[in-house]
Amino acid sequence: MELILNRLDHIMATQADIAAAVAKVQADVAAQTTVEQSVVTFIQGLQAQISSLASSSTDTTTAQALNDLSASIEQNTAGLSAAITQNTSSTPAPAPTEAAPAPTPAPTPTPAPDASAPVAAPTDTSAPTATPPATS
Repeated sequence: MELILNRLDHIMATQADIAAAVAKVQADVAAQTTVEQSVVTFIQGLQAQISSLASSSTDTTTAQALNDLSASIEQNTAGLSAAITQNTSSTPAPAPTEAAPAPTPAPTPTPAPDASAPVAAPTDTSAPTATPPATS
């Protein structure tokens, strides 16, 4: 019985460790999402500045190079935004608030046969057998 209680304590401690790890991962994902959204905002601002430079440039070669760069940044930002949106849950999973119910106890084992009980004679009659000595 003590072994079962020790195992149960170990299971409960492991469950608490898992719950804490899940909560940490949820917080890490939320922080990462915030950082990624900040990166997207930064890139979009950079892209807008490059577009502004291109429109104000008098050199057509430079203006075209800036426009191409701006378009490339816009495509990269769209891809990054799509990846973030696709891999981010809109609502984080709630942290566990209560302990899981205790496991159902295992059934009581059937006792082993009594070693002092008489041994049944073999059913094979093809060969003579010795009778086991009686125990008292």
